Amino acid sequence: GNPHYWLDPVNAKIMADNIASSFARIFPERANQFHTRAQVFAGRIDVKLAEWEKTLAPWRGEAIVAYHRSWPYFTERFGLKVIDHLEPRPGIPPTAKHLAELINRMGEEDVSIIVREPHHETRTPKKIAGATGAEVVTLTQFVGGVPKAEDYISMIDHNVNQLVSVLSEGK
Repeated sequence: GNPHYWLDPVNAKIMADNIASSFARIFPERANQFHTRAQVFAGRIDVKLAEWEKTLAPWRGEAIVAYHRSWPYFTERFGLKVIDHLEPRPGIPPTAKHLAELINRMGEEDVSIIVREPHHETRTPKKIAGATGAEVVTLTQFVGGVPKAEDYISMIDHNVNQLVSVLSEGK
């Protein structure tokens, strides 16, 4: 399976609840505190999730290409469609043949965004963007992955805002 499940905010709520329950078993005297904090987090996610979904709603079904297979949970939650990846397999650099096929497919499916993460090299995405007219967008899957991602919610805010910034320019 794909380990990037926390990029769906609904899954983040489940994770927070599981963490709170685990800590409550270890520190039963603080169980209420752990559960309360998980509930507060879930409430914050619920509020922001409605905002994120509304913000990305105009682009439901938009086709994108991702560098790595990090984004299936995020894109499914927000209605984006990853048509392919720069890496033919996770961690395997693309071949010239794969990139040529990808460029053709991006043209056929009118893909305007290539998603990369801060730790990925930039040369290949820029080359593909130059050949297709797509924009390279840097999203992060980690708190602290970019300066604005100070916590989980600001991380998702960053990702949504980066996507909307580029998508808005294209429409």
